[in-house]
Amino acid sequence: MTMNQEKTPTDKKKKTAPVALLSIAAIGGGVMWLTKRSRSSSTSDGSGLKEKAKEANNQVDKEELKNRSKRVGTLVKTIATSLQEIYEKQGKDLMQQAQQVKEQAEHVASTAKEAGEELKEVKETTVQETKEEIQGAKEDVQGATEAAQEDHSSSTNKDSSTATSRQADEKNV
Repeated sequence: MTMNQEKTPTDKKKKTAPVALLSIAAIGGGVMWLTKRSRSSSTSDGSGLKEKAKEANNQVDKEELKNRSKRVGTLVKTIATSLQEIYEKQGKDLMQQAQQVKEQAEHVASTAKEAGEELKEVKETTVQETKEEIQGAKEDVQGATEAAQEDHSSSTNKDSSTATSRQADEKNV
């Protein structure tokens, strides 16, 4: 439950249920104690119910009974408060842990996204550089081929001009 949500009637019932159960248990314990005490003090001589009731009433210290019931009530309140504090503390801890897990998951997702983008950039850059290298190598090969063809044709022209000049020299001689 977040801090902004209002408490519904069912939440109030859930919080008061343990208090009510403890109260019922304390009252039941008190009644049981009174019953045991009155049984142990009753005589086995067969006296009447009226006498037993008077005897039990005389044996019960009313102030002690009031004090005990007040102590039980205080104890129930203390226990209820302690339970509420534990519930709130544990709830806060769980909410903090859930928030931390959420933040870590978001961080992992963003890191993975960044890594994917970087890999894409590296791929694109590598592909572009490879294309440029291939294009440069291709141009170098074409330039070398053209230079070789020019050298070949100039050497062929030189050979033919040398041969022509020799023929002319031979004719002149």
